Amino acid sequence: MASAARRPTLSGRISASKRSAPQSDLRFHEALLLGAVQGVTEFLPVSSTGHLILARLLLRRPPDPDVDLLIDVALHLGTLGALMTTCAHDWRRAAMALLHLALGRRPDPADARIAAVLCLATLPPILVGGRWPRVVQGSGRSPQRVGTAMAVVGLILGLVDRWAPSHRAAPGPMLGIALGLAQAAALVPGVSRSGATILACRLLGLERTTAVRTSFLVAGPVTVAAVAKELWEARQVRLGRRLLAPLAAGILTSCIAGMLTNRWLLRYAVHHELWSFALYRLLMGTALVGRAPLGSRAELGS
Repeated sequence: MASAARRPTLSGRISASKRSAPQSDLRFHEALLLGAVQGVTEFLPVSSTGHLILARLLLRRPPDPDVDLLIDVALHLGTLGALMTTCAHDWRRAAMALLHLALGRRPDPADARIAAVLCLATLPPILVGGRWPRVVQGSGRSPQRVGTAMAVVGLILGLVDRWAPSHRAAPGPMLGIALGLAQAAALVPGVSRSGATILACRLLGLERTTAVRTSFLVAGPVTVAAVAKELWEARQVRLGRRLLAPLAAGILTSCIAGMLTNRWLLRYAVHHELWSFALYRLLMGTALVGRAPLGSRAELGS
C-alpha cells in the first residue's frame, strides 16, 4: 500500500505532543497528481511505492511528516472507496457469515469460505506490520531498493502468469494462507500488494480474472487497517484549514482513478497476459535505481 513520505516512528510522534499545524502546504495540483497515481497504481500490479517516489521527485516536495501522514490517510480513504464499488457485496457476505458464527448459527458455506479467506489473508500483514514496523515505516525505502524489488517481482510475475496452469477453484484455506503471506511480503516497499496477491493466486492455478478479482477482495481489510493505524498516528496533528480542500481533492481523485482502474483491469485480464506489467515494472525499477543518487533524500512510503 502507498505512503506519501517516510515518517518517524509512532513513539517519536507521541513524544512531539501539542504540535502546531503542519508548516508546508499541499497544493491542488500536487493532491490531484498523488491521488491519481495512488488510485491507478494501488490496484495495478506495478507498485504504488515506486510511482509515488517518482511523483515526489517530479513535484520536488520537501518532506513534511505531518502533511505526508494526512496525505496517506486521504489516499487510502480514496482507494477504499474505489474497492467498495467492486467488493462490497462479497464483504457483506463474509460479514454475515461471521455474524452467524458469532450467534451460533450455521452460515452459508460459500459465504463462510469467503470469510475464511479474508481472515487468513488479513492476519499476516497486520502481525508483520506490528512486529517489524521498520519494514513499513522507513527501512528499505530508498529508490534503489524499491526499484530492485519492482524489477525482481515483476519478472517473477510475468513468468508465473505465462506458464502457470489456469483453472477455476473455490476459495479455501490454502488460498487464504497464500494471500496472507503475499500481503505480508508486500509490506516490503516495491513488491506491490496487488502484484504479490495476483502472483499468489496464479501460483495456485486460479485463472487470471479470478486472481485479479481476488486481489481486490482481500485489499479491503488491510486498507481499513492501514487507515486506522494512520488515523491513530495522526491524532496529534492539527489539521489546518488550508489543507482541507486539497486533501478532499486527493480522496476524490484517488477514488475515481481506482474505480476506473479496477474496471479496466478486470476487462484487460480476460484476454491479455500480464507480461506488459512485468516489462513495465522492469523499466520503472531500472529508472528508480538510476535516479537513486538524486532521490535518496526523498524516501517515500509504501
